[in-house]
Amino acid sequence: MGIASGNYGHLLIPIMLKQLPHDLVVEFHRQKDSKNIGDVRELTKFIKFEIESRESANIALGHSQEIPENSRYPPRNLSYQRQQSKFKHNFPSSSALTTIVKNVCIFCNSDTHTSIGCQIFSNEEKRYKLKKEGICYRCMTYKYLISQCKVKITPCETCQSLQHNSLF
Repeated sequence: MGIASGNYGHLLIPIMLKQLPHDLVVEFHRQKDSKNIGDVRELTKFIKFEIESRESANIALGHSQEIPENSRYPPRNLSYQRQQSKFKHNFPSSSALTTIVKNVCIFCNSDTHTSIGCQIFSNEEKRYKLKKEGICYRCMTYKYLISQCKVKITPCETCQSLQHNSLF
């Protein structure tokens, strides 16, 4: 074609930039050096740095490693999409495996006591918060009704109720 190998970047970079999300393209143009405009290595180095930065931020903020479906760019090839669905695995990251889960009181957000042991609010205020937030009376952790709760709790020895009697 009569183009020197050092000039391939002028052809490849626009093609590569069209495949990236808009915010990455803007950031690349903001950071690029005017003398390295056609350097493919600079673009690949930038992409690698951005991916590592975003992964680190997700881990630090405790976000899931999986990207929500609505923020993904749709694949251009349907066979690629079918192939990806066959091999989709959700393995936890090492940070998820070593995280210590703390029980936080749903009423006052304190980690010094459980929700059942909260003495800051009256029982009436606790019931109101559960009802207002749509929190299950049985497990007090998820947002659904008690009729949908699948948590197995042993009934109270006195009244055989499956709800927390300290609230009623």
